[in-house]
Amino acid sequence: MQQLVVCAIGQNEPKLLKTLSKAIIDCGGSITDSRMTILGGEFTLMMLLSGSWDAIVKIEA
Repeated sequence: MQQLVVCAIGQNEPKLLKTLSKAIIDCGGSITDSRMTILGGEFTLMMLLSGSWDAIVKIEA
C-alpha cells in the first residue's frame, strides 16, 4: 500500500470535493484522512490518499 499527500487551495466551488473524490476513486485510490477549511475566503484541503502503486501513479498524473 502506497500513500500520497495532496494539498490544494482555491475557490470554494460546490462540486469541487465531489469531483476530486470521484477522480481519486476512479483511479483506484482511497481517501485515508482529510482536513478542509476556509482560510481567507479560499477553500483549503489536505488529503492523505492510499492505494496500490499503480493507483497512486494515476492520481499523480
